[in-house]
Amino acid sequence: MKSLKKEARRLPLWLFLIFALPPQMFPCLILKIAHGNVVLAGNNEDIDNPLSKIWFEPPENGKYGITYFGYTANYPQGGMNDQGLFFDGVAGYKTDWKASPQRLDYEGVLFRKIMEECATVEEAVTVFNTYNFSAFQRARMFLADRSGASAIVGWIDGELTSIRDTGNFQAVGFKEETALAMLKAVKDGQKTVSADDVQAILEACHQEGRYPTQYSNICDLKNNIVYMYLFHDYSTVVKFDAHEEYQKGKHDYPLLPFFPNNVKAREARKIYGQTLLDSFEKLNSHIDGTPAPWGRSELTRLGLRLLDYQEYQKAVAVLKLTAERYPEWRSYDNLAYGYEMAGDIELAIETYKKVLQFDTGNEEALKSIQELESRIRKKER
Repeated sequence: MKSLKKEARRLPLWLFLIFALPPQMFPCLILKIAHGNVVLAGNNEDIDNPLSKIWFEPPENGKYGITYFGYTANYPQGGMNDQGLFFDGVAGYKTDWKASPQRLDYEGVLFRKIMEECATVEEAVTVFNTYNFSAFQRARMFLADRSGASAIVGWIDGELTSIRDTGNFQAVGFKEETALAMLKAVKDGQKTVSADDVQAILEACHQEGRYPTQYSNICDLKNNIVYMYLFHDYSTVVKFDAHEEYQKGKHDYPLLPFFPNNVKAREARKIYGQTLLDSFEKLNSHIDGTPAPWGRSELTRLGLRLLDYQEYQKAVAVLKLTAERYPEWRSYDNLAYGYEMAGDIELAIETYKKVLQFDTGNEEALKSIQELESRIRKKER
C-alpha cells in the first residue's frame, strides 16, 4: 500500500469539481437518520472518478482516529472519526462568499482539522465560524454526530448559515426530496432504523451518466461501523469495523477488489484510465516547454488522477510541468508526492525541500523529509 501521509495537504476532488459544474447541479446525496437509539449517516458519491478507496488513520498525538472515503491520491471526500462525527460535502451551489477579515485563514485542509479535533456537530460548526473556507463559494458541508445531531453548513443569503435537523432526519443533494420522504416514512412507520433502510434510500437516489454514483457508504455513528457499496450496485455490501481497522495502523484499501463480480465498475475503471491516458497524450507535446493548454487546477487534477491510475512516470511529468508553470509550495508538494509514489526517494526529498523554500513552516514537508531520510538510512544498513 502506498504512503498516506500527504493527503492532509491536498484538497478533496470535489473542490476541483465544483467550479466545473453548472449552478444548481448537485452530484452526491448525503443524509442522516436518528431513530430507535440508532444513528446512521449515508452518502452517494457521484463523480467521474472510479478509482475509489477507503482508508484508516488511527488516533495519535491527541488526534482522533478517522475513517476516510476518497481516492488513491488520498483525497478525502468524506469521513467519520472515532467519536462518531461524520462529514461530507455536496457541490453545485453558486454564492457570493468572500473571505472575511473577521475570520482566520487556515493553512491546510479545514475539514481535516475538524475530523482530527472535533467530536460533535457543535464543535465542527464553531470551527467553520472561526475560519474562512473557500469551498462555500459552490458547496455545502453536511455534519452529523453520534448523538443524532446534524447540520448543513453553507453560505446562504450573504452569511454563513447552519441549517439544523428538526425531525431526527436530514438530507441534502441529489433527489433530496425523495430521500426526505423516504426518511420520514421510515421514522413514522418503524420502531428503529437499519442499514438496509438507508441502503434503499441511497439506491433510489443514485445517479448514472456523466457523474455516476461511484460508491455509497453508510456509517453507524454509535458503533463506528461502515457499510460500503460500489458503483451503484446495492446487492453487495462490505462491512468495516473502524475500531478493528485502527488497530492495524494507518492503511488503505482500494474498493474494487472487494467487489470482484461488479463488472460495470471494472469496465468504468478501464474506460476512465484510457481517458486519462488520452488526456496525457494530448498534453504530451506541451511538456517540452511550450504553453500548457490547461490551467493549474486542470493540470493538477490530471497529474494526481494519473497517480490514482498508477501511471507514475506520466503523473510525475504532468506534476513537474505544473510546478514549472505555477511555482508555489502546493505544486512542489504534489510533485514531491509524485516522486515518492514513483519510488524516487531522493528526488522526493529534494522537492519537499523546495516546498520549504515557499512555505518554511510546512510541517508535513518537514515530516516527509525526515521519514524518507529515515527510510534511506534503514535501507543502507
